[in-house]
Amino acid sequence: MKLGLVTDSLVDRSLAEAAAVCRGLGLEQVELGCGNWSPAPHVDLKGLTADAGARHRLLDTLGENGLTISALNCSGNPLAFQKDWEVTEKTFRLAKLLGVEKIVMMSGLPGGCPEDRTPTWIVTSWPPETEEILRYQWQAAVPVWKALAARARDHGVRHIALEFHGWQLVYNVETLRRLRSEVGDDILGVNLDPSHLFWMGADPLEVARALSDCIYHVHIKDVWLEKAAGQNTLLDTNPNPTREEAAFAIRNNICRCTGYVKIIEAVHLAAARLRGEDPSVDDMRTWENLEIVKYEGEDDVTAQNLTGRHIGRCAIDIDGPAKVTGALPFTCDRADADTLYGAFVWSQHSRAKILSMDFSAVESAAGVVRVLTHKDVPGRNTYATFNPEQPVFCDTEVNFLGDMLALVVADTEAHARAAAKLARVEYEPLPGVFEIEDSYALGGRQIIRTIDFSSGDLAAAEKTPGLQTFEGDYYFERQEHAYIEPECAIGEYDESTGVVRVTTCTQSPFEIQNMLAPILDLPAERVRVTGAPIGGGFGGKCDSYVEPHAAIAAFTLRRKVQIPLTRRESLILSTKRHRYHNHYRFGVDGNGIFRTLEAKITSDAGPYTGLSGGVLEQGCIFALGPYRIDAAKLHAYTVRTNTVQGGAFRGFGINQSANCIETMIDEAAERLGIDPFEIRLRNALHPGDKTMTGEAVRESVGIAQTIRACEKKAESIIACYRKLYAEKNDPDVALGVGVASGFKNVGVGKGSPDDGGCILTKLPDGKFKMDLSGTDMGQGFRTGMMQIAAETLDVPEEDFIVTCGDTVETLPHRQSVSERQTLDTGRAVYEAARKMREELMKNPWQPGETRQTRYRHIAPKTYGINGKAQAKEDGNPYQNYRGYAFLTQCVILEVNKKTGAVKVLHVVSANDTGRAINPQIIAGQIEGSSAMGVGYALSEGFSFTNGKPDQLTFGKLGVLRAQDTPKFDIVLVEDPHTEGPYGAKGVSEVATVPATPAVLNALHDALGVRFYHTPVRPADILKAIQTR
Repeated sequence: MKLGLVTDSLVDRSLAEAAAVCRGLGLEQVELGCGNWSPAPHVDLKGLTADAGARHRLLDTLGENGLTISALNCSGNPLAFQKDWEVTEKTFRLAKLLGVEKIVMMSGLPGGCPEDRTPTWIVTSWPPETEEILRYQWQAAVPVWKALAARARDHGVRHIALEFHGWQLVYNVETLRRLRSEVGDDILGVNLDPSHLFWMGADPLEVARALSDCIYHVHIKDVWLEKAAGQNTLLDTNPNPTREEAAFAIRNNICRCTGYVKIIEAVHLAAARLRGEDPSVDDMRTWENLEIVKYEGEDDVTAQNLTGRHIGRCAIDIDGPAKVTGALPFTCDRADADTLYGAFVWSQHSRAKILSMDFSAVESAAGVVRVLTHKDVPGRNTYATFNPEQPVFCDTEVNFLGDMLALVVADTEAHARAAAKLARVEYEPLPGVFEIEDSYALGGRQIIRTIDFSSGDLAAAEKTPGLQTFEGDYYFERQEHAYIEPECAIGEYDESTGVVRVTTCTQSPFEIQNMLAPILDLPAERVRVTGAPIGGGFGGKCDSYVEPHAAIAAFTLRRKVQIPLTRRESLILSTKRHRYHNHYRFGVDGNGIFRTLEAKITSDAGPYTGLSGGVLEQGCIFALGPYRIDAAKLHAYTVRTNTVQGGAFRGFGINQSANCIETMIDEAAERLGIDPFEIRLRNALHPGDKTMTGEAVRESVGIAQTIRACEKKAESIIACYRKLYAEKNDPDVALGVGVASGFKNVGVGKGSPDDGGCILTKLPDGKFKMDLSGTDMGQGFRTGMMQIAAETLDVPEEDFIVTCGDTVETLPHRQSVSERQTLDTGRAVYEAARKMREELMKNPWQPGETRQTRYRHIAPKTYGINGKAQAKEDGNPYQNYRGYAFLTQCVILEVNKKTGAVKVLHVVSANDTGRAINPQIIAGQIEGSSAMGVGYALSEGFSFTNGKPDQLTFGKLGVLRAQDTPKFDIVLVEDPHTEGPYGAKGVSEVATVPATPAVLNALHDALGVRFYHTPVRPADILKAIQTR
């Protein structure tokens, strides 16, 4: 068997480019379309039949790439149309001239009678007229096919492989056998295409068995049978889809940021409008319910000048229309005709010495402009957004599969990728380190950071009368960000200024600017970083991946160079949520009051330091959750392995700790006979209380409110499900309810500075331009900032032009992480708008004038987990962060005890938001974060075997799809934060924190089994049921 490609799928590539792609994929043959229904992108039928030189050039191009021609394709309808007959006959002639012995085509279909010029497909023998049509069609077709078979034989064709398809005379086993028998020539056989057989209702295996003597060719491609196919044909429309039908229709569309609820609602709204109806948006919200609990405290300074005309309004996202119409240009959309393309020579080992590298074959390959290696790096040959350790280009060793040895720059991406495969690298493989415990045992450089912390008198607390202890070992697999847009960067060089500009999908434009300057050996002002719209980030695009390489290529070649990663490359190179092994020992007294916590927290950093130390520290700070405790002791470390980089991910180390403490709290509640809401309420932080680390929380401490709000909202919902499942009385299905709380820092904190900036300009035409410090990852950042400015200036939202993420156009700022943009940049927007309002009141604007105000917000200082002494020395209050977002969730799910399948039915989520700027955008963030947390619990993992990832396609990541979406009841609890604009604070990450343990607790409620790992897949559930 030989594998090939139908080159019609590369219609936008030249023959040479298509051949290079085939070579890069390791293919041996091509099938060339010659016309009729094929656009014939690589065959000039007239020219090739007339010109021997053209034929030699075609064969030489294929031969240079190790390719031969498997078949020529001329699918059309020679039974009905003379022009199709002529193309078919010319294809036979070309086959002889090229030495090709096989033709792929369809049978064609005559009209229904001699006067009928339109082909008519009959698939039933009743009513009686159909038999007459069929009789005529076969009488008309057989002579034509006898002539075609003879012509083919005359031109040296041995096989004509007919492809089964609808609207053809030959579309199944019976009709092929009949045509072969009537024509009397075994030149006719089948091109077996299972995809067509699937949708026509045939079994491809049975067809293959029945035609085993005449399968001359095979086509393979993806196919999906629509669920509705059992009721309707695929040509029918559905003007009023159910929620399930809408979800099924978008099952292959992934949304990680906002989840699927609003997308499904938009489908229903569009369908209603197509039906001529005019419902409101709120009429479509049948799968979510949103409630806001307004803050009613006295002397609310954050509400001064708050009109509510913009704050609290569900404004449409600024980028929404451009996104849904495909008009918003992402990084990969910004290449032009002069752009060069880069492709990497990747490490082939998880750990090895590099003995030699030979790029001579690469340099001489088609289209190659330059091969860049470590020798071409002008300055420092290491990179990372923080703690640069990873080599830009490796020269002596590799430490994981994501290390790069060289960048091949060529005129097309296909040429670059094909040439990169020609590199010859000799390695000496070295033993890899893949497990946390093995790495820690090696010591030395393997250990990146160790943290020891204690508070209170643990020995005394352990003597508390009636103390109950709970203990467990936990394992949490890595999780892939699974953003839709793989990494891409474009480097450009400005000859007039000497500035290197990198356009990229990043959350960290200024960090990347500061990283690139020493790599290029240039001052920072000669490096410009522009953040393009981001197709999903979730922390993953805090880090740098291909920006140094794009910058070096542009700087070296003085050309525009784009480096796009494939999905596979992205999965290998990009950071993941860290893998953790934790041990927890938790003490609770007889009244359910938390007394002691001892924890060992260990994580897998991957080969390089990156942000792993910070993630570890954050996991320690949040080890207890949003509660009080008498005494605690922690020991933690993060170590290197030769697997994949750990990095920032929605939650940033908090999730793994929350999984431990929240499931232990549930265990304690069960043993002590205390309601799971109540036990959390008894221990919840209140203003003036201290966290486990000793920070006194003073304002916007909404955890108790969220517990009460979630319990109140969930009570009747739980009762309805309990009644429904009791009435079903199905022994194979179990209902489970789980509760968990959590909190998440607002701002980076831990001693790292937090800031934000805004440049606000009133333009000559009267509109306002806002240049924001920060980046928009699809979460509605720019929209929220626009609403703050509009509220403060009391002007229409459409008067604003909003830009962000450029190191030239915006004020310097830290990366867009940790739910900090609303608090920091939002405060800067508020202050810049307030200054503008005051200036315009004093000195009214006149048409044609330009006015500008700017504000850079510097947040109060924070301290790390062991920073109390430094805070005291500085004369500052000890605080790890400037604020927190709190949340409580209740998850309701069902478990199929026969299959192990889990379906999350309903999520009740009560969220402390400070002040809700745009309630629906907030709801979307909560729904998307919750879905990510549910996936982390049940299906998402990124595992390794001997240093090689087990999941290298999107479909294997276990990401939740639209049909997995539960119902949502969301309560926004407003408890304003005085530093935030109008009291607002971030909420984009916190919902991931309790979602996972809430699912784990619900599984226990359903099955009576506790799980101490994630993800919990169906096989784990079945095993637990069998062994309990």
